[in-house]
Amino acid sequence: MLVRGFIGLYKKSLVEDKEVYGVPSRAVRIASVGDSVEPGNQNWYNIYFDSVEPMKVVDKSQKDLEELINLASSGDQEAVRERINELSLKHGSYAKSGSVQNIDVSLEWLADEYQEVTLETLEHSEAKHGVVVVTGNHMDGALKRTGIKEFSYFRQRLIALNIPFYEVGKDRLINGESEDARVYLGGHGNFRGIRIDNFETDTYGQPLNGATPLKVAFVHDPKGKGQEGMKGVLKNSGLHYVWSGHTHEDDVEFEHNGYDDEWKIVHRLGSTQGPAETELYYANSPCRTQAGYDVITGDQDYIETTIPGPILQEFGRQATLR
Repeated sequence: MLVRGFIGLYKKSLVEDKEVYGVPSRAVRIASVGDSVEPGNQNWYNIYFDSVEPMKVVDKSQKDLEELINLASSGDQEAVRERINELSLKHGSYAKSGSVQNIDVSLEWLADEYQEVTLETLEHSEAKHGVVVVTGNHMDGALKRTGIKEFSYFRQRLIALNIPFYEVGKDRLINGESEDARVYLGGHGNFRGIRIDNFETDTYGQPLNGATPLKVAFVHDPKGKGQEGMKGVLKNSGLHYVWSGHTHEDDVEFEHNGYDDEWKIVHRLGSTQGPAETELYYANSPCRTQAGYDVITGDQDYIETTIPGPILQEFGRQATLR
């Protein structure tokens, strides 16, 4: 429900204005800094466990409800009562069919979500960098021997839909540009990141809505030395902003950029994911920030709104009911 709420809010913000300090604004892109899906505990005896995607439960419930209404119109109260009991048991089992341990299912779900927001973004936004996705260490760690990444299923969707994209590592350039690409996939080697120059430009290479083009980076792990950590990347690369995930917290810091002697911003983001089973076991339910973010960037301004998990969950429930 939380993810459905985040996607629903994003799709709404693509087409509806909201005022920020008296100025109407709309969303122009969506980004993920990795660990958008968990690989499960990887034990051999339950790797095939999975549960049903919530919208499929809703669709099936609606069909069964129509059948129940038709049955009720027949006037056979005993048959209606019996059918209600059958459907209650069936949907209780259907909706709670097990924890998601099947990596194949998890990656399909993630590809569905990324595909949905990509199609909406390409239709309603003129941003050159409309979708930015960085891999995380959880799924990549589970699949490192196979060469499959967190975004691999989504990558195949882009190929099938003939949507141009740029992938770090494939072109061997960390900040290369593809003339037609509006989807950017970052995550090559241990860096798990992507640098983007001319951020805040449109598909024609012009400033987007009068914004100043920026130099930014999306990285998964904020830690590390030199070019590995987000602060090292910021200080050594002349960037305006760096966003990271991994620690699943919410922290904005000003950092002095030795490259051009200016103060810039690094932002460690929370996650739409809750604690994984392995973390619950080993770390005894670690504190973790579940949230989505609405960020407005500029060369002089940084406006960030944190949308807590419970609010996203409630919006997801309302969207599902609609």
